[in-house]
Amino acid sequence: MPVVNLSELNIVLGVLGGFMVLYGVISVKIKQSWYLGEALPAMIMGIILGPVSAKFLDSERWGAAQEGQSEDIALGLMRVVIGVQLVIAGYQLPAKYNIIRWRELAICLLPVMTLMWLCTTGCILATIPKLSLLAAMVLASCVTCTDPVLSQAVAKGPFADKYVSRHLREIISSEAGANDGFGFPFLMLATYLMRHAFGSSDSHSDGEAAHRLLSRTGDVGRLGGGVGEVFKNWFLETWLYYVILGIAYGAVVGYSSCRAVKFALKRGWIDEQSYLLFPTALGLFLIGTCGAIGTNDLLACTVAGNALNWDGEFLAETNRRHDEVNHCVDVLLNFGGFMYIGTVIPWDQFNDPDGTGVTYPRLLALGVMVLLFRQALFMGYFGPIGVGAVFYLEHVRHLFPHAGEGDKEETDLINALGPVIYWLVFFSIVVHGLSIPALNLIYRNRGVEPIQDDAVSIRRKSLTMARPANAVTGDEDTFIAFNRFSRPVMDNPVLPGLQSTIRPATSGNEHSSFSEDEFEREQREKWKRRTIHTSPLLFSPVIAFDSPTSSSSNHPSRAFVDSAYLAYRVDRLDLFPPSVPDTKEYIDQTNPIHHAYSESWEAIRTATVDFGLCPNRVWAMVRGQQDRTTSPTKLIQPLRRNEHIVPHTDHENCNYELCNHSRVDFKWMAQRHESIACKEYPCRPLRHRFPIDALDEAAILLKPIAWKLDGLSIVHPSQGYLAVSNVSSDGTGTGAWQDREVNECLYTYFTDIPRQFQCEGIWWDTVCIPKDKTARSIAVNRMHLDYEDSRVTFIHDCYLRDRSWLDGESACITIIHSPWFSRGWTGLELAFSHKVKIAFKDSVIKDLDEDILAESDTSSPPISLPT
Repeated sequence: MPVVNLSELNIVLGVLGGFMVLYGVISVKIKQSWYLGEALPAMIMGIILGPVSAKFLDSERWGAAQEGQSEDIALGLMRVVIGVQLVIAGYQLPAKYNIIRWRELAICLLPVMTLMWLCTTGCILATIPKLSLLAAMVLASCVTCTDPVLSQAVAKGPFADKYVSRHLREIISSEAGANDGFGFPFLMLATYLMRHAFGSSDSHSDGEAAHRLLSRTGDVGRLGGGVGEVFKNWFLETWLYYVILGIAYGAVVGYSSCRAVKFALKRGWIDEQSYLLFPTALGLFLIGTCGAIGTNDLLACTVAGNALNWDGEFLAETNRRHDEVNHCVDVLLNFGGFMYIGTVIPWDQFNDPDGTGVTYPRLLALGVMVLLFRQALFMGYFGPIGVGAVFYLEHVRHLFPHAGEGDKEETDLINALGPVIYWLVFFSIVVHGLSIPALNLIYRNRGVEPIQDDAVSIRRKSLTMARPANAVTGDEDTFIAFNRFSRPVMDNPVLPGLQSTIRPATSGNEHSSFSEDEFEREQREKWKRRTIHTSPLLFSPVIAFDSPTSSSSNHPSRAFVDSAYLAYRVDRLDLFPPSVPDTKEYIDQTNPIHHAYSESWEAIRTATVDFGLCPNRVWAMVRGQQDRTTSPTKLIQPLRRNEHIVPHTDHENCNYELCNHSRVDFKWMAQRHESIACKEYPCRPLRHRFPIDALDEAAILLKPIAWKLDGLSIVHPSQGYLAVSNVSSDGTGTGAWQDREVNECLYTYFTDIPRQFQCEGIWWDTVCIPKDKTARSIAVNRMHLDYEDSRVTFIHDCYLRDRSWLDGESACITIIHSPWFSRGWTGLELAFSHKVKIAFKDSVIKDLDEDILAESDTSSPPISLPT
């Protein structure tokens, strides 16, 4: 027989689940159209369903239903909500962010927080009666910290994606996490002053006071001891044990977790679900262990999150896996935390003129004053008060006697604690929750444009997926998003055998009614698929170094290609530490992958030293190796047969991370002239060519952005064009002219070349990179496709144009030592180009594959690279 069971558990689950269902149905409208976020709707729902209204949710009835248990539930819930989200916020910052930005953080955590604390103390004293200075300082310390949960919404929400720059968002997120733990020194200083420096110690006997000191809830009352005792306890207990130990413990646990996760990834021991849930698990572990030893769990969680992403690889890997798990954890915690806050707001204590002296006018004045004076000190308006303040409120209850058990100062403090803090939390959530929609209306009316920097491609998981905030539709598989909180990763590795399909934008309805088979057939016929595979001879370096054969598969130049490619792939996938050749414990020589990697890394290191090449440029070329026909590293082999050639010395101080030569700025270099007559009478720049609107439109629609040779219109996709690979130091960039203005003689020279190869258009970065931020970001991120879609790539380097053509062997050496070879884009351009033509002296133009590499491969017997 059916039985109605209206237990508290069933009610709570039904209410929470129902709210999440209703919120989820219109979540895009709530977040991206109305900008209400999660905190305000959840808190309002808690108020409506809480004890003061519908009475569905009442924490006093949960579990054992003991009197006063709501306080313990609130403290525990807030610890979980804050701790887990601090770990997540910590790893989402750039690598070593808090170390790099320590000056900004120090300013925010020391002088700024101190001023915020004192200003809030003054606001409380001015509005709340019956409170002493020390009591006001205790209350002020609860709301001094910028709420870490609400701050993440400010830093990472849809409105921030549009209008808040990444640098400000990063410092807000980092500071909010750090200062929530640094609020304890302010709280404990005021607490110790009340305990030891002022008042008498007769509220408890010596024996009772000693007994209370043994338990967390018993360190209360007037204990005496003077100012010396205050600062001794403040330094030893608060700073040393609570703050510094919390930081150290979080750093050790976080960095150990970073190494453990990397080790597990190398061995293939950790699955995707466990990897993505790792920050949540780490947060729960730290909350529990820090609570057990009595140290600062908030600081530990913040530091652990930073340490987990110490080298940036944890965040990069979660982005590569399109992580949504941690975002879902954030949302779930926000719903639960803020709904609970709505249920426990003490409305009956907001108007008690005869008791605490608190009234609604006083609370309203306090909220306005704190909003105006306290928050003005922290990055303008964004200094919300929320979950962190409730956590401090419940923590303070453990530091002082219950109401009526202490003296008048302590009793007044405890009585005012709940209404003051909860009112400020309520006031801040409402004001900040409604101010974002209001600010959005103001921006819209004033025509403020969203920030459109750092365009990145976001994988579209479904045709019905809602477009992210501050994003435009790319093709069927992607969105082009701007100003993401996470910095874009420009060199995401491609896994072996991964197929990457790049499609131009469609016109008309995005959500067609095609079936999957029809859709796939349509795409195969309409779009050109570009499939990226790893080299089939991935492990050939193990046998190729000593192989006497001259077959293409075992050619030393191919061995270098494969070894470089393997080392790059393994390094980027983080299967071994970068210093693996010197880290013997990681090497298992019986494992062919380990052995191949060890040999490959050593080959690259030796080759860059012996050949005098820039390590950073070698890596740049390797990144372009996707088993393409044209391999720039094949050019290296002739150097071993011509050891008398002295390499360039421009890159002696470069490393794998940085090329010093790339720092040179050629922005103001004068644009070159090709005509002899221009030496005496320089020609003027071409004007009224290359219309900017047409260029921007083509880039945004993902169409070719090459110009017809007359420079008046964009080429049709069916028309062939020539792509120019030039060196800025030659004066072939924009120079001092305005964008898309070039010397007439220089443009005439470049347009004569395409005509020799029956090309109807030209792609040249000087005239083909849009100026509009959106279009420019898209064009730069898709520049490799401009070379792949071109019919011919033409290499222009004045160094090469001054060298006479002799043979393929000499040409290889000349090319290697040219400035063009040390460009950052060289490897990528060669990897994606179909035909490559190079200009030498006296207008001699040679094909890289047919005239240079082919002759170089057969002109001399191959010589093995040294291992």
